[in-house]
Amino acid sequence: MRPTIKDIAKKTGLSITTVSLILNHKGDKFPQKTQQAVFKAVKALNYRPNQLAISLLTRQSRTMGLIIPDICNMFFSELAKGVEDRCRQEQYNVILCSSNDEFLLEQQCITTLYDRGVDGIVIVMSAESFGPKNEECLAALGALRLPVILADCFNDTGAFSVVAIDNSEGSCLAIRYLLDLGHRRIGCITGPLGITTNRDRLAGYTGCLAGANITADDTLVYEGDFRYQSGYDGALYLMKQKKKAPTALFCHNDMMAFGAAKGLRDLGLRIPQDVSLVGFDDIFFSQYMDVPLTTIAQPVYEMGFEACTVLLEEIAGKSCARQRRIHSPRLVIRQSAAPLPSMRLPGASSGVLNQTFE
Repeated sequence: MRPTIKDIAKKTGLSITTVSLILNHKGDKFPQKTQQAVFKAVKALNYRPNQLAISLLTRQSRTMGLIIPDICNMFFSELAKGVEDRCRQEQYNVILCSSNDEFLLEQQCITTLYDRGVDGIVIVMSAESFGPKNEECLAALGALRLPVILADCFNDTGAFSVVAIDNSEGSCLAIRYLLDLGHRRIGCITGPLGITTNRDRLAGYTGCLAGANITADDTLVYEGDFRYQSGYDGALYLMKQKKKAPTALFCHNDMMAFGAAKGLRDLGLRIPQDVSLVGFDDIFFSQYMDVPLTTIAQPVYEMGFEACTVLLEEIAGKSCARQRRIHSPRLVIRQSAAPLPSMRLPGASSGVLNQTFE
C-alpha cells in the first residue's frame, strides 16, 4: 500500500502533526535532528504526498487544462511547450486535450477537464466554434466558474483574458513585402473564416491591397482549414483560375504553405522563380523546406508561456480584470519570395505558356 504520514510518524516516533508541519515547510521550530529524521523516513519509505487529498483540502488540484485544435500542427506543439514550461516553474501539471478542430470534441474536452478538477483552462478555440456554436462554447466555459484564457485563435467577447498577436498587421507585413517585390495579383489561402482571428488576417490582406489602390479579387481567395491538404488544394484552385493566375500566394499558416508548395511543384511551377510563397507562423520546419519559407513569425512559445502566467495570476486571485495581451508579428525573409517574374503556366499546346502579370 502507498505509505502515508501515519507511516512516517510510526517510523520516527513523532506525532502526525509534527510530521505534517515539517513536510509542509512549517517545522522551523523543531530541532534540525527531528527534521532530518522525518526526511530520512520519507526517503526510506518512498513517501509521496497524496495529491487528491491535498486538492480536497486546499480546493486546488495544481493542474490546469490546455485545449488545442491539432496536436499534429507544430505551431500548437510549441504553444503547449510554453504552457508546460511555465507550469513546471510553479509545480503545476498540464492535461493536454486536442479538439481536432471539431466543436463537439471541443465540448467533450471542456467537460473532461472540469471533471478532472483542473484549476483553470487555456484554450485555442476550434475552427467550428463560430456563430451559435461559438456562443455555446463560450457559455460552457463561463459555466465552469474557472479562470479561462483564450489563446491565438478565438472569438473575442471580453468575458475572458486573451493572449494573441495583431493578426491584421501580420497579414499587412506579408502583403506589403510582396507589393514591394512588384506583385499585384496575390492569392490568399485563408484559415476558416468563422473565427475572428482569420477574418482579421483576411482584412489585413484586403486592406493592404486597397492601400495600394488594388481591388481585392474574390477569385484569388481560397478558404482553407489550416491543414496541409487545404494548402495543396488551394494552390491548385488559385493557379487554375480562368483569369490571370496569381504571381504570389500568401497562406494564413505555414502548414498550408507547405501544402501549397507541393501543389505548385505538381503544376510544374518553381518557387520563387515562377510563384512567390509566403506563410504565417514561422514553425520550426519552415526554415528547412527545399526553398526556405518567407513567413510571418509569431512568438508562439512566449504566447503559451504568457497565457499560462495570466492563468496562474487569475487562479491565485492576483488579477480579476480581464487582460488583453497582443503581441507584434514580424516578417522573416527567406528564399520563397522574389521580385515579379515572367510566369510559366502549364497546359499550353507547346507545353508552357509564358505570361507576364503586372
